[in-house]
Amino acid sequence: MAKDRDAIVIGAGVIGSAVAYFLQEAGLSVCLIDRGAVAAGTTSASAGHTSVQGRVPGPALDLALANVRLLGELKRALPDDFEYVQSGGLILAEDETEYRLLRQFAAKQAAHAPVEFWEAEDVRRAEPHLNPRRILGAAYCALDGYANPMRLAMSLAHAGRVRGAEVLTHTEVSTSPPRPRETRQGDGHP
Repeated sequence: MAKDRDAIVIGAGVIGSAVAYFLQEAGLSVCLIDRGAVAAGTTSASAGHTSVQGRVPGPALDLALANVRLLGELKRALPDDFEYVQSGGLILAEDETEYRLLRQFAAKQAAHAPVEFWEAEDVRRAEPHLNPRRILGAAYCALDGYANPMRLAMSLAHAGRVRGAEVLTHTEVSTSPPRPRETRQGDGHP
């Protein structure tokens, strides 16, 4: 029963399932609860895009790089495939202003992440179905990719269950209503 656990995690989307998985991995007894199915809420609407190149240096880029490392580790550790692929990503320049700005952006990003600037011919070789008259260049990062967030959440929840976590789906969590507070005459409350 959930009350006998070290931790209760409410919400079995990708975040809640990950929290439950890592708490279980750290040796805690865990109960993961969701009012619906695993991954049926916000996670089901996520695109799952993992972008490194678009993050500015600092905490945002640090988190993006940590996310890519963690997804790679989970791909090796979890028994279920969650369709994680580092396919690489392009940010396209379609006019002279975008070309100039993107070239500067790629040069700055290259100091912090594996970002390259590709000329139009490089883009055409890699992606021959893009309109060659519209693409002047692109920034490319091999670390960009995607994962299926619903399958990731389900895989994390499944692995947690295999390790002993309790997973309760279609279970509402409620609390007792708060007690009315005592008021004194004249304190502004009825």
